[in-house]
Amino acid sequence: MSTSLAEGLKAYRDRDLESLLERKKLHLVLDLDHTLIHSREKTKLTLGDKQLILNPNLTLPEILNGTYLVKLRPGVDVFLRKVSTMFDLSIFTMGSENYAKLIKNLLEDFDNGVQFREVLSREDCQVSKKKTLDMFLSHERVVVIVDDTDHVWMNSSHNEANLVKIAPYNFFTSRGVSNPCSKLEGVDVQFLYQSMDEELARVLAILRSVHDGFYGGLDCVDRDVRQVLKLVRECEEHKRGGREGGEEVNARKGKRSYEASFDQPMDSSAAAKRYKACNNVIDLRLRHMLRILMP
Repeated sequence: MSTSLAEGLKAYRDRDLESLLERKKLHLVLDLDHTLIHSREKTKLTLGDKQLILNPNLTLPEILNGTYLVKLRPGVDVFLRKVSTMFDLSIFTMGSENYAKLIKNLLEDFDNGVQFREVLSREDCQVSKKKTLDMFLSHERVVVIVDDTDHVWMNSSHNEANLVKIAPYNFFTSRGVSNPCSKLEGVDVQFLYQSMDEELARVLAILRSVHDGFYGGLDCVDRDVRQVLKLVRECEEHKRGGREGGEEVNARKGKRSYEASFDQPMDSSAAAKRYKACNNVIDLRLRHMLRILMP
């Protein structure tokens, strides 16, 4: 990259940083497939999938002249609406440019004001099948990634500090594997799948904590979202560890408000304990971030 081009890019990112800070927002880069959606070419549907899609309770938009079916991840509309109040949203997918734009239109079609500022696809990759934050017009210290895979990021060891990894969403099944809901009759399959997948609610809690941690102090000009995310991630991992052995969601317990799960605050007791344990080790800025995570 030439010196003049590098300087121009830095100047643009500086202006973007100023805009984000003024609006108290960060920049969120979202993957599509297995993160916000699961799509399947119609010719590759399994027998179980073909039986399942006949259920009238399912909504499966068609794209690419009806050759693909798209299943939106449960709660994606609520997730996008809530997260857009804290972040500018962008997309980076390994799908084609046309595919990315079609999915973008689907996700913006909830009548909730959500818009994506940048949409990148595999045609934009500098290295084949590798993503990088270098392609975005924001400084990395204000960018958070949500993706179900980390190895697709070109500098995975570096970008890991920006990454919130989400469990992959698989609605359609692989050949030879039966769909667990394909033989259910008289069942609200949409609700059943919502009950089985609450990853977006979990990720939203992390993103909310990151945003609050970044903007919780009086001076955030020199703050780095990667430092905040590290602490929030440790809190979330501790919380997850306490649940090992497992909580299984039972759809037969009755319908509850799925959207309500997006309003549950992150349990920050682990952050409080960590603060007390390393009080004399971490610097003052990180101490302040931990205080923000405390109840």
